[in-house]
Amino acid sequence: TMVTRWLSALQKEREKPTGAVTMVQALSLTVSLGLAPEEINTATFARDIATYVDTRWEQIHIEDIIVFLWGLQRLVAPGSLMPFFTRGLQHVCSAWPTLQSSGELSLQRLTQLSDVLMSAWPKGSSNSKLETLQELLLQDLSESVQYCFADSLAELL
Repeated sequence: TMVTRWLSALQKEREKPTGAVTMVQALSLTVSLGLAPEEINTATFARDIATYVDTRWEQIHIEDIIVFLWGLQRLVAPGSLMPFFTRGLQHVCSAWPTLQSSGELSLQRLTQLSDVLMSAWPKGSSNSKLETLQELLLQDLSESVQYCFADSLAELL
């Protein structure tokens, strides 16, 4: 399939970077497959894409990290790739002031981030960065929700 060929190119790119695989491709394909996960072997794809992205966090715009993590978490079993998701969420937490000041935290992004945080953070575990992110997220979500029209909120939920 086309995805199999792309994963092969991704493997070659990890071994010897040529620029043949771009972050835009990786992000777009992950989100697309997250919406139709039955199309591929998601475990292999998720492992390979996580390995590729894990060394390139700084190349990804923070809002794109949120969308990427949301798409990827739709492809994996709960509890899978938790160290990877934790690192991604920590990048988001570190950039929170920038996200707030630039107005990039739409209700949709906040909801996506909440989904990822809830699925990727093990129950009962302690992580000060993720606890901080949860507090920031809850604060911004509660502020955003109070300005929603009822039909918009119902659609979101």
